[in-house]
Amino acid sequence: MDKLSLCIPLILILAGCQQATKSVSSAAEAFSSVQLEDQSHLSVVMDASDAIHLERRVGVGSPKYRVDRLIGRTRAEAIEMILGDLASDSRISGELPA
Repeated sequence: MDKLSLCIPLILILAGCQQATKSVSSAAEAFSSVQLEDQSHLSVVMDASDAIHLERRVGVGSPKYRVDRLIGRTRAEAIEMILGDLASDSRISGELPA
Protein backbone atom coordinates (compact mmCIF):
# COMPACT_ATOMS: atom_id res chain seq x y z
CA MET A 1 0.00 0.00 0.00
CA ASP A 2 1.13 3.48 -0.62
CA LYS A 3 1.31 6.16 2.06
CA LEU A 4 -1.76 8.02 0.82
CA SER A 5 -4.03 5.02 1.23
CA LEU A 6 -2.82 4.66 4.84
CA CYS A 7 -3.32 8.32 5.66
CA ILE A 8 -6.92 8.63 4.48
CA PRO A 9 -8.42 6.14 7.00
CA LEU A 10 -6.33 7.66 9.78
CA ILE A 11 -7.59 11.16 8.95
CA LEU A 12 -11.18 9.93 8.90
CA ILE A 13 -10.78 8.25 12.28
CA LEU A 14 -9.14 11.28 13.88
CA ALA A 15 -11.72 13.67 12.41
CA GLY A 16 -14.38 12.00 14.54
CA CYS A 17 -12.32 12.56 17.70
CA GLN A 18 -12.55 16.35 17.64
CA GLN A 19 -14.28 17.88 20.61
CA ALA A 20 -17.19 20.18 19.98
CA THR A 21 -16.57 23.71 21.21
CA LYS A 22 -19.23 25.99 22.53
CA SER A 23 -19.43 29.53 21.26
CA VAL A 24 -17.39 31.98 23.27
CA SER A 25 -18.52 35.54 23.77
CA SER A 26 -16.20 38.38 22.96
CA ALA A 27 -13.89 39.80 25.60
CA ALA A 28 -15.92 43.01 25.67
CA GLU A 29 -19.07 41.06 26.51
CA ALA A 30 -17.29 39.10 29.22
CA PHE A 31 -15.86 42.19 30.92
CA SER A 32 -19.09 44.18 30.67
CA SER A 33 -20.87 41.55 32.72
CA VAL A 34 -18.38 41.85 35.60
CA GLN A 35 -19.52 44.24 38.28
CA LEU A 36 -17.81 45.00 41.54
CA GLU A 37 -20.34 44.78 44.31
CA ASP A 38 -18.00 45.37 47.22
CA GLN A 39 -15.72 48.37 46.80
CA SER A 40 -14.77 48.67 50.46
CA HIS A 41 -11.15 47.90 49.59
CA LEU A 42 -10.92 51.35 48.00
CA SER A 43 -11.51 53.08 51.35
CA VAL A 44 -8.49 51.43 53.00
CA VAL A 45 -5.91 54.02 54.08
CA MET A 46 -2.53 53.31 52.53
CA ASP A 47 0.69 52.94 54.50
CA ALA A 48 4.23 53.15 53.12
CA SER A 49 4.20 49.53 51.96
CA ASP A 50 0.93 50.00 50.06
CA ALA A 51 2.15 53.23 48.47
CA ILE A 52 5.42 51.65 47.33
CA HIS A 53 3.54 48.68 45.89
CA LEU A 54 1.13 50.92 43.97
CA GLU A 55 3.90 53.13 42.57
CA ARG A 56 5.87 50.09 41.43
CA ARG A 57 2.79 48.74 39.64
CA VAL A 58 1.90 51.95 37.80
CA GLY A 59 5.31 53.38 37.03
CA VAL A 60 8.97 52.72 36.78
CA GLY A 61 10.21 52.31 40.32
CA SER A 62 8.86 54.16 43.32
CA PRO A 63 10.43 57.59 43.85
CA LYS A 64 10.24 58.77 47.46
CA TYR A 65 8.35 61.98 46.65
CA ARG A 66 5.62 60.00 44.86
CA VAL A 67 5.37 57.44 47.65
CA ASP A 68 5.23 60.12 50.36
CA ARG A 69 2.28 61.89 48.75
CA LEU A 70 0.20 58.68 48.81
CA ILE A 71 0.79 57.69 52.45
CA GLY A 72 -2.29 58.41 54.56
CA ARG A 73 -4.65 58.62 51.59
CA THR A 74 -7.27 56.05 50.70
CA ARG A 75 -6.72 53.78 47.74
CA ALA A 76 -9.46 55.63 45.84
CA GLU A 77 -7.75 58.98 46.46
CA ALA A 78 -4.40 57.56 45.35
CA ILE A 79 -5.92 56.21 42.14
CA GLU A 80 -7.50 59.59 41.40
CA MET A 81 -4.15 61.33 41.98
CA ILE A 82 -2.32 58.99 39.63
CA LEU A 83 -4.98 59.27 36.94
CA GLY A 84 -4.90 63.04 37.37
CA ASP A 85 -1.15 63.02 36.78
CA LEU A 86 -1.67 61.12 33.54
CA ALA A 87 -4.30 63.58 32.34
CA SER A 88 -2.35 66.73 33.25
CA ASP A 89 0.26 68.52 31.20
CA SER A 90 2.69 68.44 34.13
CA ARG A 91 4.43 65.37 32.78
CA ILE A 92 8.00 65.79 31.72
CA SER A 93 8.33 65.52 27.99
CA GLY A 94 11.30 65.72 25.75
CA GLU A 95 13.20 63.97 23.05
CA LEU A 96 14.61 60.54 23.59
CA PRO A 97 18.39 60.22 23.46
CA ALA A 98 19.82 59.14 20.14
